[in-house]
Amino acid sequence: MYPKHLRYLFIALIVTPLFFACKKDNVNPPGSGNSDYYVKFSLDGTQMSFLLIAEGNMNVVDASGKNTFTGGGLKSTASTSSNIAAMIVSSVPQIRTGITYVNYATSTAGFERAAYSTVSFTDPSGVTFVSWGDENKSFGVISDTKIAFSEITTTNLRGTFSGTIYKSLSGTSEKHIMAAGEFNLKRR
Repeated sequence: MYPKHLRYLFIALIVTPLFFACKKDNVNPPGSGNSDYYVKFSLDGTQMSFLLIAEGNMNVVDASGKNTFTGGGLKSTASTSSNIAAMIVSSVPQIRTGITYVNYATSTAGFERAAYSTVSFTDPSGVTFVSWGDENKSFGVISDTKIAFSEITTTNLRGTFSGTIYKSLSGTSEKHIMAAGEFNLKRR
C-alpha cells in the first residue's frame, strides 16, 4: 500500500495527538507550567519550551516486536493539535541510556541506527514538521536526527535530541533546525 517509511510517518501523525489527548492524570494542570517536566529546544535559533503534559512511554513493544519510545510536550492545553513537540524511537533491542539513536546509517561507536527515529514540531497554526530518515535521501532531505537518553527510571525519561525537520518529504520544502534539544518527561 504505502512504502514502509511512510507508514511510520502516518502512525506518528496519528499517534502524536492521541498521546496528548489521552493522558491518565492531570500531571500539569492547565496553565501551571510545571518545569519539573519539559521539552526544550532551539528552533532556528529561537528557544522553545513545552512545559505542559511533558510525558513519555518507554520500551512499549509494538505489533512488529520493536521496543518503542514516544514522548513530547505541549505549549498550551488549549489545543492538542498545535504547539506540540514530539519524539519517537523504535528499536529491536530494548532502548537504553548510553546510545544515541539516529535516523541514518552509522558506524560511530555509541550511535545506533534505530528502526525508526524522528523528531517533530507542530507550529501554532497546526502545520507539522517532521524529520526523515536516510531511506528518503532521494527526496533531497537531510537525515541528522539524534535522540539520546541520559536517564531512564520508573518515573521519568531524560535526554537530548536534535534534527532537521521538513514540512513535507522534499528537500525543497520549508525546513527548520531543531538544536540543543533536551527533555525530562514524566514516564507514563
